[in-house]
Amino acid sequence: MGIVGETNLLLFFDLTILVTSFTFHFAPFNIFLPSPATKTAFIAMNNYKKINNITGWVVFLIAAITYLSTIEPTGSFWDCGEFIATAHKLEVGHPPGAPLFMILARVFILFAGDNTAMFSVMVNVLSAMMSAFTILFLFWTILGLAFAGQLY
Repeated sequence: MGIVGETNLLLFFDLTILVTSFTFHFAPFNIFLPSPATKTAFIAMNNYKKINNITGWVVFLIAAITYLSTIEPTGSFWDCGEFIATAHKLEVGHPPGAPLFMILARVFILFAGDNTAMFSVMVNVLSAMMSAFTILFLFWTILGLAFAGQLY
């Protein structure tokens, strides 16, 4: 479905739950007023989102520290040396070439300045950070799938 479709679907369910959880009061203006149960549910949902975000970022920090403390200071086996060299010159590696990785690696290489010994370290730092972000998004995806619809 894609990210946009999932966002629209979640927004639809949020609005549906919001509208159906209001109780109709026969007031002179015929307006919908939230019930006390609805207010409690919104507070619980906000607390869950806050805890979920904080826990996700803690997981990211643990993964990032673990990966950054174990990075290779030089090019290691397989394609690492090729990716470092092609990212430095913004060339195309072997197919498929990984163009997004090459561009991001070049940005990280720019932080090394003129110190060519740091080029491989910076590309490996990029790989470690991308791996830590993967774990963060995997954490949020697993929780999103595990608790979908159970908090309403």
